[in-house]
Amino acid sequence: QPCRKLYTLKDLQEKTIAEKRYLLSLKDLNLSEHIEQLIDAGVTAFKIEGRLKEIPYVANTVGLYRKKFDAILEKKKLKRSSSGKTRLKFNPDIKKTFNRGFTDYGIEGRYDLIGSIDTPKSIGEFIGVVKEVQKASFVIDGKEQLHNADGICFFDHNNNLTGTVINKVEGRRVWPQKMQDIYVNSKIYRNFDYQFSKALEKDPAERKISISMVLKETADGFSLTGTDEEGNEAAVELNLKKQPALKKDEAQNTIITQLKKLGNTIFECSQVQLDLSRPYFFAVSALNSARRTLIEKLLETRETTRPQKAVKVLKNSIPYPVKELTYFGNVLNKKARSFYQQHGVEKIESAAESGLDMRGRLVMKTKYCLRRQLGLCKNPNGRISVEPLILEDEDGHKLRIEFRCGPCGMDIYHL
Repeated sequence: QPCRKLYTLKDLQEKTIAEKRYLLSLKDLNLSEHIEQLIDAGVTAFKIEGRLKEIPYVANTVGLYRKKFDAILEKKKLKRSSSGKTRLKFNPDIKKTFNRGFTDYGIEGRYDLIGSIDTPKSIGEFIGVVKEVQKASFVIDGKEQLHNADGICFFDHNNNLTGTVINKVEGRRVWPQKMQDIYVNSKIYRNFDYQFSKALEKDPAERKISISMVLKETADGFSLTGTDEEGNEAAVELNLKKQPALKKDEAQNTIITQLKKLGNTIFECSQVQLDLSRPYFFAVSALNSARRTLIEKLLETRETTRPQKAVKVLKNSIPYPVKELTYFGNVLNKKARSFYQQHGVEKIESAAESGLDMRGRLVMKTKYCLRRQLGLCKNPNGRISVEPLILEDEDGHKLRIEFRCGPCGMDIYHL
């Protein structure tokens, strides 16, 4: 994508300001510290980006948000839209899986440097600074501890990201596979935490729906009822001969133990209530059969009571607010074009992706500012006009940047 390309930045007199850097590459958006505010604002569904990511990234990121959501929902006494409770078998830490550094993109109206202009690759978590270098090892100063098989990365003297794998660690001394480009004062990042990633690849979490069971004596035998956390209920009749137990405590323990064995189903049993006139003996096979049948029936009940939102599409010809759409309307196919025409739009320009000639046109609008990122901002209040700059990519394509000072931002045009 264009945002991950190398660019050279020049002024209008062709003087180079920054050469071959990833000038449009941003850090990863992270709003995990703003979830409660977003819920208060009315957000009811959150999308977590994870395209082309590995299992550890997905488990770690979703695990972090799940943990935060559960705490906030409990605090606010809000009901979850889905069933079950998730138990994590690890402590989420998003620094330990793929990231280019993090930004909240100014959700509170202010932001620090949000570009990841030295590399579009994952740098992971900062570990420390190299204090001593020998032929085959180095000493690192920092709070985090490296381990065998960890992957580390660092920038060489040309500011290119490179890396290696750890062979051995003794205290703060580290033996990597190669020492090339590791110098005193090198900043070391861990972009692959071997132990953390291995733990996530196995069985990082489980999600279960709580149910309670009641085994009740009836005139003809017994009944087993199960009720889930949403109040869905199912029952099974056990037409068994009532055989008093010789070992009362053992018999009751057997009943509870067998009924709670829900294995790899989506359920877990929080309580088994015995409503019996006296302790009875039950064959383990009979209890297992009743339990399996009950779970099957409860699943069927849940399916029939699953909330269904009937969506009725009402075709109409309510006028669209404007009569003309530029390429900003992103109309790329016949159905989109037909929709707008139905609502009175008379002139429709095709989307940029259609192959539209974009020369001289706006191709990006962002509150990210290269002048600010590079320490060139001399006009934070927007009181004077700022000269545009030129971006040139690896293929020689040029872009013109016009700056919105004061509120901060850039408008980027194709040349």
